[in-house]
Amino acid sequence: MPGSTLTEGVQQMLVDMYSDTDIPESEWESDFMKNHRPLSQIQRLIRPEEIGRFAAFVSSPYARSFSGAALRLDGGLVPTIF
Repeated sequence: MPGSTLTEGVQQMLVDMYSDTDIPESEWESDFMKNHRPLSQIQRLIRPEEIGRFAAFVSSPYARSFSGAALRLDGGLVPTIF
């Protein structure tokens, strides 16, 4: 289950949110995470290639010890009770 990911749609959302501000484009992602995803432990958007590498791993023989668990690639965003 992926968390906030830097897809084409999210890139466009950042443009829509920040293009009329004084915030430099190089700081859009960090500002978005700080103000809209403050619980994220990594404080950055996940890159699509990170999700691809994760999917390749869990579908490979190296992941034989996993047994149907819900695996999250969420940057620590989803709080749990554990």
